[in-house]
Amino acid sequence: MSLAFNRHQHQRALSKARKIVREWFRFTRPSQEEIEKRARHIVNNRKLCSCQMCRNPRTAKTYKKFERLTMQEKKEFTDKDYE
Repeated sequence: MSLAFNRHQHQRALSKARKIVREWFRFTRPSQEEIEKRARHIVNNRKLCSCQMCRNPRTAKTYKKFERLTMQEKKEFTDKDYE
């Protein structure tokens, strides 16, 4: 990816973080520096996604044994059952 595209993505993330910070402090009036400081902190310290689609099924404790298998292993497992 190009440097310009990375800069663009960073600016988009920073813009979204500013909106989040403004929503947090909607009843108070923080200074512009405070908003910028917190927004940069959010962008630089984003948490990894923990949704079920992004989570590694092998390490997730909420999945059962069959659900922890990869798609290839599931296909192989079901093919053997039908033969």
